Amino acid sequence: MSQIFSALQTLELEEHSEQANRSRSQVQLVVSKVRAKDFSVLKEFLASPADGLEQHEQQTRVSQEVQHATLTAVADDYSVLEERVARVAEVVKQERQERTAAEERTFLAEEEMSEQALRIEALEKELSARESERHRAHQRVKRMLILLDSLEL
Repeated sequence: MSQIFSALQTLELEEHSEQANRSRSQVQLVVSKVRAKDFSVLKEFLASPADGLEQHEQQTRVSQEVQHATLTAVADDYSVLEERVARVAEVVKQERQERTAAEERTFLAEEEMSEQALRIEALEKELSARESERHRAHQRVKRMLILLDSLEL
């Protein structure tokens, strides 16, 4: 008799376990749909025929899990948005730093270029002065050679 009683209990437990597994898989489906923002599955799931107090408890559990999943999905959306805003702020900060560094490099390059332009101008004047001095020296040497030629005659 005890064997029959334990067998019946085992069957009931297996039946409850199967129902729980089906309910759990249905809840997981609903939760995944809610996370995917597909709320049409809620109407279908909650519109299924009620089976007394157990069905009501199951619907309450599902409703609570759906609410939790919805809140989690909304919180996830906000956290994703918050992460994106933080990343954008970091990129903007980095771009500003790079822009400031580029402006400093540009300023230094412009200063160096103006210094080199002044130096080039000074070197051009010096070159011009040396060329005119060379020309005058060449003229003197030419006159001296003419004088020497005239003395030898």
